[in-house]
Amino acid sequence: MGLLVRNFLSFLVLVLLSLETVAATNNDLASLIKQAEETQLASHVYWHKLLHYKKKSITDGATVSTTISSEIITPNFFISPLGSTNPAAELNATLKALFIYSDDKPDSHAQCRYIARYKWLRKQLDWSQITTVPAVSCAKYNNWSRNNQIQSLSVIFATGYLDNPASYYGHILLKFNSKLSLNTSVLLDDSLNFGATIPENENPLVYIFKGLLGGYTAGFSANKFYKLNHTYIENDLRDMWQYELNLSDDELDQIISHSWELLGSSYVYYYLKQNCAFRMAELLGLVIDEPLLPDYFWSNPVTIFERLAKITRGDIPLVKKVTRIPSRQNRFYESFLSLTNENQNILSERVSSVSSSLEKYNKLTNKDKISIIDTLLEYTEFLIISDKTNKKLLRQKQEYLLERALLPAENLMDEKKITSMAISPPHKGPLPMMFRFGVYTSSQFQNAAQLQFRPVYYDLLELDQGRIPNSSLTMMDATARYFDQKLILTKLDFIKVETLNIAQTNLPGDGGFAWNFNFGLDQQDLACQNCLVPKISGGIGKAYSLFNSRSGNVVMLAMFDSFVQSNYKESGTFGIAPRVEVIFSTSRYWKSLISFSHRKFINDGGSGTDHFKWQTRFGDQRDWDIRLSYEKFVADEYHIATSFYW
Repeated sequence: MGLLVRNFLSFLVLVLLSLETVAATNNDLASLIKQAEETQLASHVYWHKLLHYKKKSITDGATVSTTISSEIITPNFFISPLGSTNPAAELNATLKALFIYSDDKPDSHAQCRYIARYKWLRKQLDWSQITTVPAVSCAKYNNWSRNNQIQSLSVIFATGYLDNPASYYGHILLKFNSKLSLNTSVLLDDSLNFGATIPENENPLVYIFKGLLGGYTAGFSANKFYKLNHTYIENDLRDMWQYELNLSDDELDQIISHSWELLGSSYVYYYLKQNCAFRMAELLGLVIDEPLLPDYFWSNPVTIFERLAKITRGDIPLVKKVTRIPSRQNRFYESFLSLTNENQNILSERVSSVSSSLEKYNKLTNKDKISIIDTLLEYTEFLIISDKTNKKLLRQKQEYLLERALLPAENLMDEKKITSMAISPPHKGPLPMMFRFGVYTSSQFQNAAQLQFRPVYYDLLELDQGRIPNSSLTMMDATARYFDQKLILTKLDFIKVETLNIAQTNLPGDGGFAWNFNFGLDQQDLACQNCLVPKISGGIGKAYSLFNSRSGNVVMLAMFDSFVQSNYKESGTFGIAPRVEVIFSTSRYWKSLISFSHRKFINDGGSGTDHFKWQTRFGDQRDWDIRLSYEKFVADEYHIATSFYW
């Protein structure tokens, strides 16, 4: 009987203590909620940034109302059932969740899962009298954040990749630079990526269509940097530019904590606006007050780097250091171009198995031999990327490695000075938006003013620095003429892409086919007005560099174009237009293009039409240039204009 009484009394004490704890917890929670309500914390800009709320205006007749909703569409990102549209409900639910005791899965506790929210609430509210919030150990977060061993943040730009529409304008990601990498490798640092979830082998045109209309979801993902390095540097052959930022320890912690919260959450993806640039700018906006993107209907990754490079805090630039990570292809090019002409010839002969090449090679100094073998290794690795199972290449690589092992262990790459490749960081590349104003005279019509606007990105004649050289990439490029008090649209390129894929070395496997694709509205010829026709065209060909140096270059292109268009006055709907072009410059200040093509409709009995074009760019500034052109396409036109870029 005595034992039962003692057990009952012990149970009663536990119940009373539990009730007391619950009461204390409720009091603590009520105190924090009251503070939050009094300070209107749910309306704080930072809280809205953490929850990714956006205001939307709804018009109902003459009444305009404003609603708030989060752009994150993953339900479990929110604690409250109303959290996606009610900031106050989500804040109260977050505070309540912080007090829940859970020994089973501490990493799922709100203090760990929503660690950026928790840290911010600790700063905003008075917790000095709060005694019942549990202490939770966040092992997974601590492991991911390297136990406070992350010392800085880098924003990385992967250059454009014209083989994939998703990467036309480049890509942006974050890298968390660890103190531990000083003793190991930066490739083991953690990185944060944002991208759409796209089915394998998705048709590029389907991708563009669905991407424009929000047909995909997208989200953040974490990877070791070596995985992204392999994807972009080794497979896609894209340079990466690393912009290390000057952030305080607290600012760095905010980015790390919120990045953790975002993992596994999804958004609706839009190719032009809500893309990788938009989401990374949002994340960086937690600690950078200046807007990193303009409020346009598109978001361009390179704009972020342009603005980061301009921001200073006091006298300290926000960007501490800019570092280039060259692609596998450019490492090969730079290694080859650093060789003397004699050593380039010896290397070329070895690749071609010329019998006398070994005799010449054996007479070289060890330093020259190292340069040649290192370049041969880079070249072989470059070839293996596109033919990973080629046994001959793999065997050749092993032979070069054995030969290299017999030479002194020297790294000559730091001594090489590359003078033949004009490579600039993205913030010094072309400014994406362009407005061009000029006048033209025609053999068929009266003189008129001509206007052109292009939101993105660059054409063949623009400065090659900071972009893919010998290529053009434009979207929504519109040209109109004003005469007789009317503004008449004369051309609209929805998308226009061209790349020449010029070989830099003339070694087998270097370079590729030139190609182009264009979808838009174009004039039937220059002798008609109001004769725009919808048109899709594309072509394949070959381009050669006839001369290339710092003082200038000459490129020749032969392209076989074909097209499909609407039938204008029974002219035909399908045709070909073989084309030859020469692009040349003698300095950075001047670049010119001469083009001749012959258009022939396949389903029309006509003889075809010649098309001649000459265009020239004057000026070496990023924000302006002057254009002169002459074009003959049934009628003749002369044009002079000034371009403004921003």
